[in-house]
Amino acid sequence: MTLRLAVLARASVPLVLSVACAGSGGPTAILPPGPTEGYVALALGVHHSCGIRSGEGTFCRGRNRFGQLGDGTLRNSPRAVPVAGAPAFASLSLGSDYSCGLTAMGAAFCWGANAGGALGTGNTESSSLPMPVSGGLIFRALSAGGASTCGLDASGRAWCWGANRSGQLGNGTRDNRLEPGLVATDEEFVTIDVAETHACALDRRGRAWCWGGNSHGGLGDGTTEDRSFPVRVQGGETFVSLALGFVHTCGLASGGTAWCWGENVLGQLGDGTWTDRSRPVRVDSKVPFVQLDAGAAHTCALAVAGQAYCWGWNRDGGQLGNGTREDQAVPTPVATVERFVRIVLGRVAGCGVQSDGQAWCWGNNEFGELGGSGGSIQLVPRRLD
Repeated sequence: MTLRLAVLARASVPLVLSVACAGSGGPTAILPPGPTEGYVALALGVHHSCGIRSGEGTFCRGRNRFGQLGDGTLRNSPRAVPVAGAPAFASLSLGSDYSCGLTAMGAAFCWGANAGGALGTGNTESSSLPMPVSGGLIFRALSAGGASTCGLDASGRAWCWGANRSGQLGNGTRDNRLEPGLVATDEEFVTIDVAETHACALDRRGRAWCWGGNSHGGLGDGTTEDRSFPVRVQGGETFVSLALGFVHTCGLASGGTAWCWGENVLGQLGDGTWTDRSRPVRVDSKVPFVQLDAGAAHTCALAVAGQAYCWGWNRDGGQLGNGTREDQAVPTPVATVERFVRIVLGRVAGCGVQSDGQAWCWGNNEFGELGGSGGSIQLVPRRLD
């Protein structure tokens, strides 16, 4: 599923928000400012969503079996419920069945499922209320994944905790951690993103490093071997942001081109094929992008003028938002005239947010995570209440 400010999405939107000119002298694409009213932050999990509404606080909706809505109950709710006792969050990041928030001062809180220690509270007890992450660390970025979480401190050091079966904590072991531990690297990072079983980060030079599960080449190191230490993504490309799906990874390069690697059986790499790649391949698009995000097996991007494009898995939830349930191996426009300043994805859904903070969502809405009464599939964007 990395950003600060009052910016939208998972903790995987970059600290560097401008997309600079390519070496050929193409136009500079700048990610527009995020909204200052309405939904100033929005994040999607597997079957729940959370958002920060200006002047109102943090709210969640959808499935709540493990307390991931943070309202002190285990009741599902298609209506947005306030996160109980939550501090004022500046950004949000949602894992599969848990949620995390980061305050403007960098304090981290998590709630929901905790079987692998993803909440970082020093135990494996789930919580229906926000709990402070152990250790008192101050983070400038935070990302929640399947059942593991990572954050960056002020110096760019990466800390991870939770499930570690595939080495996704990056500490050289396969042992779970119940509280933050350092990733085994001397690199200083500016962004970090965590997926189901792997994690990736960008260093100060825009080079991508990944670790964890690699069964389909999602680490981009030219192999399909799991790695418990960070390894450099091959190919020589540098990036301004990364987006991680369950077993695929994408990066946005400085000229607005997108590159992806990993599993591609559903077209999620966007290169016009259905072939897995263990090194980055360029997404088949002539449209320059300013932001990327990834779901379980689909990817979406925001174009310079605010149009949304998606590709990959679509047959089960209509998560490409194009009015069909057909998988797509190249970027396809989302079926809307709306223009967005941010795009954010969950497992089988997506949302775009406009400059005035209005959100429009599409895809699987089984538990009402996209608003309404739930139990439906939204093939085209619908306004989030």
